[in-house]
Amino acid sequence: ANVVLTSFGRAAGLTKRIAGRLPSEVPIVQLDVTNKDDLANLAAAVSEHVPYLDGVLHSIAFAPEAALGGNFLNTEWDDVKVALEISAFSLKSPWARASAIALITQGRSTVLSLCNSSLSFSAPRRVIGIVATKCLRFFIRQSTWRAFLEQK
Repeated sequence: ANVVLTSFGRAAGLTKRIAGRLPSEVPIVQLDVTNKDDLANLAAAVSEHVPYLDGVLHSIAFAPEAALGGNFLNTEWDDVKVALEISAFSLKSPWARASAIALITQGRSTVLSLCNSSLSFSAPRRVIGIVATKCLRFFIRQSTWRAFLEQK
């Protein structure tokens, strides 16, 4: 399989080190899911390395420090919004953009998302993670249902 990784900022160094462990060189494309320019350029950046995608693996999660630590009821909306945007809603944006230009091959593609199901065992310290995971699962169900209806 051909692999294209995405990363940005401080995490890019870690991504590069991990990519170095793979059997062949892997391109790393700039993607901050909160950056509209990165999202707009994603398809073109990926297309520089592969003609299409047979699958996408979504493994993105983040919450500001203020949204962690079991203090959910006192967490400000701005921190909750960041956690939900990055950890859940981020699945929708790149997938929708890639689908729109047929990088994901119609009817043959797989979209996988990794989420930390152990979050439910660490409550209440990770309440925002539980909320984000539930939102992510909702987006997956809605996307799957929509794809099913479009193929009928």
